[in-house]
Amino acid sequence: MDQLEVAGFQAQAIQKRCETEIRDGSLCGRRNSFAAPLCGIVKSFRESIFPPVKDSDAGARRNIFASGADPDSGAPHRPPADPAHHKPVPGLPTGTVTFLFSDIEGSTQLWEQHPQAMPVALVRHDALMRQAITTHAGAVFKTVGDGVNAAFARATDALMAALAAQRALTSPLVSVVIPAFNEADNLPPLLAALRTELARLVPRFEILVVDDGSTDGTADVLRRYRSRTTLLSSPHAGAYAARNLALRQSRGELVAFIDSDDVWHPDRLECELPLLDDPEVGLVFGDACLVDYRRPPARRLRRTFFDGASPFRGRGGSGFTRDNFIPLSSVLVRRQCFETCGEFAPVRMGADYLKWFEIAHRHALDYVPRPVCDYAIHPGSLTYDTASAIVARLALFSDAVASAPDPGTRIELQRIVLNHRWLLAIARFRSGSRPTLGPGDRVKDVSRATRFSWWLSFAGRAVTRRLRRLVSETGGAIRSLASKAR
Repeated sequence: MDQLEVAGFQAQAIQKRCETEIRDGSLCGRRNSFAAPLCGIVKSFRESIFPPVKDSDAGARRNIFASGADPDSGAPHRPPADPAHHKPVPGLPTGTVTFLFSDIEGSTQLWEQHPQAMPVALVRHDALMRQAITTHAGAVFKTVGDGVNAAFARATDALMAALAAQRALTSPLVSVVIPAFNEADNLPPLLAALRTELARLVPRFEILVVDDGSTDGTADVLRRYRSRTTLLSSPHAGAYAARNLALRQSRGELVAFIDSDDVWHPDRLECELPLLDDPEVGLVFGDACLVDYRRPPARRLRRTFFDGASPFRGRGGSGFTRDNFIPLSSVLVRRQCFETCGEFAPVRMGADYLKWFEIAHRHALDYVPRPVCDYAIHPGSLTYDTASAIVARLALFSDAVASAPDPGTRIELQRIVLNHRWLLAIARFRSGSRPTLGPGDRVKDVSRATRFSWWLSFAGRAVTRRLRRLVSETGGAIRSLASKAR
């Protein structure tokens, strides 16, 4: 090995060439901005280091670093401590060889500080390293302590493997939270699909399922997934209480939510993770397709979640004064957001709306402008029991007005309350009830000019939304008739 270290100056030249190839386009994307991988040092050696040999000698010469012998002199270069550990390794490259040597920085101190956790972490480290190496056509020929030594036929493969290993070792742990109440039929396909997608896109993840007092055998179904999923249970207290329990038990730096009757699109995390490269962004989300299960057969609606509520990116709660534009099953959020803003309110409905509003005042939002999940609408859906959902939100935001931290936030919350009073009046009118504005018909500390401008704005948005929907439905009907005429 010392003989190889002497040739380090040649490695620098080839590594520089390799980095040039990377900059020229071998790597692209915001998440691949690694100039010098921390997980390993790539060293390349020209064929001149190993003079051309006969085919009969290729096997011995391929393994000089494994045996510790100098093939030209026949003298041992470094006697192996354990001959059994240095058996010839099949499939090692010849000719131009690139070596990847990895090491865990400060591992001695880590072993002293975490003697119980390090063995488990080391097993995971070795698995991630081997996966990155073999995926990029490399061969592991030796492991020494926490170091992994590998060989590659091409320098670009070695550097790609080093980058992949670094991303895997430093990527954040993603915690997927699923509340479940009487979802025995939906959970098996959901968990199978999630594990497949997460294994493909996220090096480190955990899935937490909370059985919220189910009575249909959900607990029995979940026991089959105990080895691969963190299972939690609690008396029936609602989905938000279940999510809070999962948040307290989770370990991830990032938290992704999905309801047991919703479906992620295959590229959901692939689209959302790059948006969190911006350290100012605390929460990302995307549009959702609406799937109506209220009458068989289930049908995918033409409109999406964003058609009913226009999203915005950045900080501040002004966008929420119109409606909640964030589908919960599309959310990927930093744990830090819950540490600064607290858990969901322990209510039955509307707590996500208030929590996203609170997070937006402390962290920037960003979104994917196309659907990343399917949002299910069921006959008993709490969200689509319109009057009940509005009353729950109205009570929640009315309480929040009293504890608003500043005048600007208070005005935004009051506008949300005004908006929901009108929505409640419309919902009651459609159901044949008296269209009152709910308890406390007026917000007395909001000026008359503010209320009047808000009513005009509300009416304008309602008319615009209705016209847009009418145009969309008319266009769909015309296209359908045209296709039948053909």
